[in-house]
Amino acid sequence: MMDFLRRKAQSPYIQATVVIIVIVFVFWGTQTGDRSSGKAVATVNGESITYQDFQEAYNNTVTRFRDQMGGKIPDDLLKSLNIKQQVINQLIEKILLVQGGRDMGITVTDEEVRNTIQAMETFQKNGAFDPEWYKQLLAGSRIGVTAFEGGIKSDLFTRKIVGHVSRFTQVQPWEVEEKYKRANEEIKITYAAFKTDDFRPRIIVKEEDLAAFFEMNKENYKTAAQVKIQYVPFLLTDDVGKVEESTPSEIAGYYQENLEKYRVPEKRHARHVLIRTAKSDAPAQVEEKRQQAEKILEMARGGKDFAKLAQEYSEDSSAKRGGDLGLFPRGKMVPPFEEAVFGMKEKEISNVVTTNFGFHIIKLEAIQPERTKPLDEVQEEIKTTLGLQKGRSLTFKRANQAYEEIILAGSLDKYTEAKGMKIEKIDFFTREAPPSGMPSDQAFLAAAFSLQKGELSSLIEIPQGWVVMLAEDYKNPEVPALDSVRDRVKNDHVRDAATKLAKETAEGMLAAVKGGADFNEEAKKIKATPQESGFFRRNTPAANQDDLPDELKDAAFSLSNAKPFPEAIWSGENSFYVYALKERKEPDLAALAVEKGKLEEGLLGEKKKELLESWISSLRAKGKITTNEKMLE
Repeated sequence: MMDFLRRKAQSPYIQATVVIIVIVFVFWGTQTGDRSSGKAVATVNGESITYQDFQEAYNNTVTRFRDQMGGKIPDDLLKSLNIKQQVINQLIEKILLVQGGRDMGITVTDEEVRNTIQAMETFQKNGAFDPEWYKQLLAGSRIGVTAFEGGIKSDLFTRKIVGHVSRFTQVQPWEVEEKYKRANEEIKITYAAFKTDDFRPRIIVKEEDLAAFFEMNKENYKTAAQVKIQYVPFLLTDDVGKVEESTPSEIAGYYQENLEKYRVPEKRHARHVLIRTAKSDAPAQVEEKRQQAEKILEMARGGKDFAKLAQEYSEDSSAKRGGDLGLFPRGKMVPPFEEAVFGMKEKEISNVVTTNFGFHIIKLEAIQPERTKPLDEVQEEIKTTLGLQKGRSLTFKRANQAYEEIILAGSLDKYTEAKGMKIEKIDFFTREAPPSGMPSDQAFLAAAFSLQKGELSSLIEIPQGWVVMLAEDYKNPEVPALDSVRDRVKNDHVRDAATKLAKETAEGMLAAVKGGADFNEEAKKIKATPQESGFFRRNTPAANQDDLPDELKDAAFSLSNAKPFPEAIWSGENSFYVYALKERKEPDLAALAVEKGKLEEGLLGEKKKELLESWISSLRAKGKITTNEKMLE
């Protein structure tokens, strides 16, 4: 349902709630009604979170992660993110929020729900709510009217809670000024970089040092495990041609069962004019560019040819095409741009839209509605799919029967000899470097390196079919002799020693300048090159030095004229920095007026969010909450 609102609804009423409290909507699919039945994953003041609630929320979260990562997400990444715990925590917080709202006497009437839905432009025709259009849109998005209206009621309930909890939130003028200063003050630093590679030539390698280094780190040089295998493949290609052609009813049945697979999302065709901004732009520059964008917008709405305006003014690569971005679905553009485009009507020209790229003026050329490919368009594709499925079934039966016969024969050799089959043999190889010509599938490799010498595998499924494998021999990892890995050990030893020397040299310089030595003179004395950055702001590139690490630049803002040096050197990967404040430039407060409204709005949102989180935390601390950890394993 949340996806439907993102795609269809432009109501700021709903959008504001989404911004303020995401936790309620992330798990919209879970119900907050009767929680007395089913196995409880957790209880919150006597209210249960059933396993079904949890599993649905977990599946939704994993699906979103997969979508963000192009449809794939490694299992180890899922585990490291601890998503199960995140999901259960947010479900608990959702119930706490609802319980807290009920305790405050907050309610939502059916009339409020009705008025909210009728005000949504999505469900209107000719400026008025159209009940039939409303039902058609929900049906097309596979959402029931009752479920949708329940979701809207939940939205309104949540918004009332947020409004009640944060009603006394205010932003003081001094807070706005402080935020503006923090974002726009600029500093310049003097620094010297000490990089590992620059210290390598200073390291003299002694045999006893090399031997000692190897002894301390010998586990790092262990050889990889190696396996020597034999295997017999049972390939799909041998069976696909033997299957019967799928009947029209089978094709139609598969089509109906997999309609979602053939859904083509709505796409939109747009042009735009982009006036670029940069993080390093001063407020006055940003305002000047915004005004330029407003003038272009005025010309576009005044009847000027949009494509020609894009060719003349746009600073995007699409300018030569008249700003043409072609057809694109949701998820391809940055959020502010996408929300604008998918909220427009054909031939409409947007207001000035702000993104991290700059200011855009957008013209929506055409809308290609969401559609489902008809059966005749995908019939051949389905025939191929069904043929592969049937062929795979035949291959599995053949492989499974063969596996039983291998067991009865007593060995892979005896089975292949009796059947006149060729047995595939691969000499010793490592998991990281499998030889060409063998299946590179992870299941195949995992099976190969899970077997002991002389052990026969079970039936292993690979994309091409199935295999049965025998580990002919196995070599365990072992620590090699120093001479066989001397070059690697020497390189690592030199790098390690150079890193230590670079760090010690940097620490020595910092101690000296903090003790009163001149920064430039001290740097030259130890053969370092003192450098000076250009002025830069927080979280923006330095004007003249792009090689300064962002973390270092951020840390430099803690320096002051009274305390121009940091407590310690800045340490990065194979690099160390000594730095000092050179100059601080306060921002021009006259330009604050341009950003004041936006800053106040941002601060107010932050305060409301903090207050809401604090309130939910207090409810959690006072509540009686239990979690069934075994069900989360």
